[in-house]
Amino acid sequence: MNDPANQPVLVHCGAGTQRTGCVVWLHREINQHAAPESALAEAKQYDYDPRDNPKLIEMVQTWGPAIEQALQAGPEAQVPGSPERPRPVPVKSGG
Repeated sequence: MNDPANQPVLVHCGAGTQRTGCVVWLHREINQHAAPESALAEAKQYDYDPRDNPKLIEMVQTWGPAIEQALQAGPEAQVPGSPERPRPVPVKSGG
């Protein structure tokens, strides 16, 4: 999301459970160093209502530090506490 060569970036959630808002909120805090209050204000500006989804703030606070740690560790890092990612299977060349 930080690489201009990969922009624009589309983030969406088909279920409408505000996962998009969570990703954008964490991006603002982790990558753009926005204050949590600023990220929350922006979420509210785009129709986030804590009464509709009281778990979003808890999710950001719970998972944000682990996600930030994994991002800083590099592309092979696993977010602590998340399900293990499947590793790509190497493709054997013919011959």
